[in-house]
Amino acid sequence: MLSDELKELIAASLVDGVLTPGERAILLKRAMLEGVDADEANLLIDAELQKIKLQKQANAPKVHKCPACGEILPALTGICPSCGNVVENNTSDHELNFLIEQMTRGLAQLMAATDPAPTVVATLEEHRRRAMMLYGDHPKVQMLAKEIKEEIDEYRRLEAEDKKVDNELKRLEAEAKIEAAKHGGRSRGGGSDSLISTNGCQKGCLIGFIIFLIIGIFAVIEAGDDDEKADKQYTELVGRLDSLKAEPITIENYLAKENAVKDMMWVENNEYSTHEKNKRDAFDKLLDNYIDQLSTFYALHHKKIDAFNGYMLHDLSKVEEAKEEEETNKAEE
Repeated sequence: MLSDELKELIAASLVDGVLTPGERAILLKRAMLEGVDADEANLLIDAELQKIKLQKQANAPKVHKCPACGEILPALTGICPSCGNVVENNTSDHELNFLIEQMTRGLAQLMAATDPAPTVVATLEEHRRRAMMLYGDHPKVQMLAKEIKEEIDEYRRLEAEDKKVDNELKRLEAEAKIEAAKHGGRSRGGGSDSLISTNGCQKGCLIGFIIFLIIGIFAVIEAGDDDEKADKQYTELVGRLDSLKAEPITIENYLAKENAVKDMMWVENNEYSTHEKNKRDAFDKLLDNYIDQLSTFYALHHKKIDAFNGYMLHDLSKVEEAKEEEETNKAEE
């Protein structure tokens, strides 16, 4: 008998199905060292070599030839393309036909089902792998295998997305239970009864709470955006006002400063936002304070300011009176 080590050595030498004279000499030498007769070792080596060759032939796709002209026939062909001889399908094509039929049927089921069973997908994948291993060169097998792979990949992608949604719902459900526990948990007078007496009501209330929670989350996000806009607007307006204050008020720049102040208007973002209202009120106080300064300066220097601006700023009535008087004088002349 050969030792396990020698058997492994023989198997390694016969992986490619070919045994060179040098490899045979090494194997015989090792067998003789183990006390095995050379003739017996040769027989055992030849037997192993034959076994490997038969196994490879069994796994390899069969090549069919026309019995009339010897032309190699494509699989599933009943008529020779060269001589027209009718050829009966070889029994070795039965497995190919079976695999194609199973893949076609399984693919149709997978594409039609909205929620295919995992066993259907697993069986279809098994048929695809076997068909590619035995008949990978067959055009129809290649086409079906490609379509099946695409459908299975899509199925697994959707399955992964469904798992994410389920996990998110479970997380929200857990948060809802914790929140419910914080707001009362169990009724003191109800013993072991919960605040929600029936499973149906409990599920309905839980779903309602989850929806309310989601809406609240979006509301918080939107409110955060509005607050950020209010902060940005406040910073911009205060910066413009500070730049205006940096230059002292004079008769020459009074009109420009008054016009600049008129442009500093708060643009409403969210009339219900408390944060924005606080920011707007704070800016209005700063703006009103500066307007008071302008009003005081104008009260002290209004004549010079009006004269410098040609009475175009505040006393428009005097301009109209001057025009009417000029037109009257022209008419009398």
